[in-house]
Amino acid sequence: MGVDTWVRGTVAVHPPVPLASLWELIEGRGHFAIAPAAASPAELTELADHHELLLIPADGAGRDARGRPTHIKALVVDRDARFSNTLHALDAFAGWCTGHTLTAEIVYSGDYGDEGTVVLDPKRRVFDWVETTPMQR
Repeated sequence: MGVDTWVRGTVAVHPPVPLASLWELIEGRGHFAIAPAAASPAELTELADHHELLLIPADGAGRDARGRPTHIKALVVDRDARFSNTLHALDAFAGWCTGHTLTAEIVYSGDYGDEGTVVLDPKRRVFDWVETTPMQR
């Protein structure tokens, strides 16, 4: 049994990861969307409202032959789903960013009033939740 949870926030990647390094993740998982290379901040905000897992182009990133950004600087998460499914997606993203530093600022709210943060274990490169407000029973 899973817990339905709304997860929102950002995972920044330093230095930006080449988009080509993420193709297997993007094609295999199907939930990741790529923001256009020249998207304005307003366009990125609107895109994030429509995509649960949005890859954000690096500032000044070039474009490949299909117009996609060459490098990704962040993943924006805005997802209402089973918490374990969201953690699996975040873990997969972290796994494909080997050699890059990840910084996460993510919070969650559960169906039962529980709230907290989602943190990255930098050594194991996996995410976990830290409850700050317990479930209401």
